[in-house]
Order: sequence, then C-alpha cells, then structure tokens
Amino acid sequence: MPISLHAGWDFARIGGFSLTFTDVGGAAVISLSSGKYSHAGMGAGYTQFGPALETLLDIHPTLTGNFSVSFNPLTSRYTISSTHTFSLTGTGAGSTTAARILGLTGDTGSSASHASGRDVWYSLASASEGLTNDSNVHEPDGVARDAVANDGTHYGVSVVTAAKQRDFVLAFNAKARTFKASETATQPYSLERLMEHCRTSNPFGVYDSTLGLGFGHTHFLRAGGASFRPIRRISNNDLFWDWPFQTRQIGTF
Repeated sequence: MPISLHAGWDFARIGGFSLTFTDVGGAAVISLSSGKYSHAGMGAGYTQFGPALETLLDIHPTLTGNFSVSFNPLTSRYTISSTHTFSLTGTGAGSTTAARILGLTGDTGSSASHASGRDVWYSLASASEGLTNDSNVHEPDGVARDAVANDGTHYGVSVVTAAKQRDFVLAFNAKARTFKASETATQPYSLERLMEHCRTSNPFGVYDSTLGLGFGHTHFLRAGGASFRPIRRISNNDLFWDWPFQTRQIGTF
C-alpha cells in the first residue's frame, strides 16, 4: 500500500496530549497543549511528531534512556524504543489524545520497545498503488478577465500567481478504511473521519512510499470537495470504495 494520507492537527483544537514515561530514572509526564503536528513531514508549518516527541524524551531531566521514536507511514503505527526499559501510562484527560496519536491500546509494562497496537488517528493507508485520474497541478478558472474597447483595443487583468489545484482518486479501498461505522479495533480511523477533520481548515499530505521523500505533496480540500462522498468501485459491490479528492496543492515534501 504505497499511498498514504497524513492530516495535520493542532493540539489546541483536538485536545492536549499527556502521557507518563517511566524508566529507571523515574516518572516523567510528557504534555503538549498546543502546537501543529503531523505524522509525516508534510511541511506547511506542521512539525513531524515522532522526532519532536523523541527530543522531548531525550532532554527530560528525569528519564535516563536514549529514545528513538519512528513512524511507519504504510502501517500508520509507531515504535518507541530506548536504551533502558520503560513503561507508558495514560495521564489525565490528555491520555485519550495520546492513545489516538500513538496508537496505544492501554497502559504498558516495562520494556525496551513499545509499538502501536492499532492504527493511529490522522493517518490513513490506502490500497492504491498510485493516484487514479490524477489531474496533476492546474490553475482554477477565473484567473483573468479581458475585454475589447470600441476601437478594437484589447485589454485585461489577471493574477500574477494563481493557486494550484489538483484532483485525483484513490481506488479499491476497503470498507473498514472508508466508513466510521465499519471501523475496527485495530483500524479506528477512516476516510470519513479524515474528511471531517480536514474539511477546508486542516491540510493533509499524500505520501508515496514507492517514490519516497521529495515526491509527497500537501493539500487543502477545496470547498467543492470537502464532503465525504466515497464511490463504489464496482456497482452493487460493498467491498471496494474509491476516494475522490478535489484539492488545492500547497507544497511538496
């Protein structure tokens, strides 16, 4: 599944993050109440969460281990490891957000490595091997106006730089990854949730693992494509669904 989607989030909007890490040095509460992050490094003012969390762990005065936090964009899961054994414990209201961001299913015992037990929120692996019906970047209508004077003189006005749009489809996706009602314990984040989260306010990155970094692109949904509206890939077949996107491409990563 080389194509995956990664939405940006702001802790000030979705709720704070709070999780207790305990190693031989003692217990350390890692809390974040604001800041814009994404699981993949999509730019647009959003910090990649894994390296940011790793830094917070390594500089904390209580924790003695050297930590590594890695994210797999294909599986939408994290692995957190350290040179010392450590445990993870939910802390207060922020524990729900922390569990969603890291794909945790509960408190853990002590180990040198912990992995997500379910897919994280704000990341969604697609079944598509590539973009279907990809328009590539193009300019919208309305970037210029022109007219002709009575004497036949042509004149007009136009923008110097137009926003770039891009339309594409991700095809053959499973129902469990498409609809909230079909989500599972291990796949709790669907296209429906991603669309509700992004709308026209939160950007998302499209990552192609086959091509790697440098070939990802970052988008906002345009108003005309902000509604959750999947399409059956095969008539009267409930198994496979296409995900259409109408976007404004704002960058690459």
